[in-house]
Amino acid sequence: MRRTRIIKEDRFWEMFQKFVDEGVVISNFEKVVGAKSGYIRSVKSKKRIPKYKTYKAISDTLRDYQRLSPNKYPNFITADDLEFILDPIYINEAIVKRKIKIVDLANVMSERDHNVGERLRYWKDHDHEQMPLGSIRKFETALKEWDRRKANEVAEEHHLKPKWDFNAERLKYLETGVLDASFGA
Repeated sequence: MRRTRIIKEDRFWEMFQKFVDEGVVISNFEKVVGAKSGYIRSVKSKKRIPKYKTYKAISDTLRDYQRLSPNKYPNFITADDLEFILDPIYINEAIVKRKIKIVDLANVMSERDHNVGERLRYWKDHDHEQMPLGSIRKFETALKEWDRRKANEVAEEHHLKPKWDFNAERLKYLETGVLDASFGA
């Protein structure tokens, strides 16, 4: 799964405020990020978390500011302030690649299969980058859990299924002179 780095949600507005305190003008920043005029100020005042596309753009731009001007923004964003999250563009690809049925995904997510199916159909026709971070995290957790369950199933099958023992079959053939066809099947 392709993952991307963003600023942690609980530290997001705190990090942003540090940059504003050092002279970043919000209206100019909105233009750089590609947000509408007044959007960031409105979302920030309500302490809401923007959709993935805007959130990622803000995170990347702040990280670029720090990288390009380390003296002006010293250690504003540290490795502890960052986290990895599943890139939403790859959610559908991950589901198709794993050949997950909607019912199985719904069981893993502990939701009704109708709700999960509707959510997937909605995002199939819309820009995945507008997905809320909460939805991305739910799908990411569900995919990890599905992978874990699948690995457990494969391990159980592998453990229960008897392996073909070439040496035992060879020894039995040498002793009896009869090839037991059911032994190797």
